[in-house]
Amino acid sequence: MLNEQRVRQMTKLAMFEKENGRKIQPALQYNKKDYVSMRLSRGFISATILYVLIYSAGLILLFTTVLANLHTFILILLLLIGVMLYIIFLYYYLHGVRRRARRDFQVAAKDLKKLQRDLQTLEEIYEAEEQSKAPGVKDEDFRGKDYE
Repeated sequence: MLNEQRVRQMTKLAMFEKENGRKIQPALQYNKKDYVSMRLSRGFISATILYVLIYSAGLILLFTTVLANLHTFILILLLLIGVMLYIIFLYYYLHGVRRRARRDFQVAAKDLKKLQRDLQTLEEIYEAEEQSKAPGVKDEDFRGKDYE
């Protein structure tokens, strides 16, 4: 005989895991500081690649159109402006990555707590079923006794 409440709870847990399983992985695997640091590292690499691509495309466009009139001073100035823009871009990009990583982790931690509550409810259902099967026998009767 199946307990309908247990089946409903197990179905609810299965649906939750299917929908949110990937979202709660960060909360299971990392603490908040490590997760944010990992995301910042990936953000740094992707921001650097993105900036190098955009800046080099701009320089290539500039060199193809105004190559004859460029002096050494202008090249150094372009390089310095590029570095300053990179630092500004990196600061804002990583700030956004940090905010999003913290928010994602908080959502995952909240979902994980919900999953733990649901699992606790399921465990209580199982315990109630076990106690109803053997009404005269309690778990405490078997603890601490040595049977040979």
